[in-house]
Amino acid sequence: MVTKRAASQKKTLSSPEGLAEARDYFKDKDRLLSPPIMRAAYSDRMAWILSSMSHLAYDRFEDNEKARELLIAKLEGGGFKLIETFNSKETDTQAFLAVNDEFAVLAFRGTEVTKRQDVKTDAGAIKISVLEGRVHGGFSRAYESVAKNIETSILSLEEIPLYIRPLAKVLFATEIAEKKCF
Repeated sequence: MVTKRAASQKKTLSSPEGLAEARDYFKDKDRLLSPPIMRAAYSDRMAWILSSMSHLAYDRFEDNEKARELLIAKLEGGGFKLIETFNSKETDTQAFLAVNDEFAVLAFRGTEVTKRQDVKTDAGAIKISVLEGRVHGGFSRAYESVAKNIETSILSLEEIPLYIRPLAKVLFATEIAEKKCF
């Protein structure tokens, strides 16, 4: 009877089976996980990794410890270590920083149209002037709400290439720390 009951139980995200499934997020993709990172050219492998990281940014890691554990398991399945997650309730901005042996990725969650604060932040579409040009005011405000924590986390990295999603621009962590290239 116990066997029947165990077999009929739903696989939940916090169950051992759910965690095993999370660890398989990058399964069978070994060749894709080693893109050419030291040349400034398009790489379908890096595009795939950054797309996957963008997808993972929508995991609700800020909601509870179980959701965070699932994100960690998914990242570990691809050889990544979670350095930090970032969450601003003020602007509803979320991001995470993960690293492997060769590069780091800073992935931001985009607009969630079902969340009022996201839409309100996006509505601030008036361009504002910054040193590098003009940017969307709402996006600038959203970034500024997590910027100090991100900069602190990036300073903890070795000199390693850093990819920023959605920007997908390769920078070195030391360049960002020295020039504040955000």
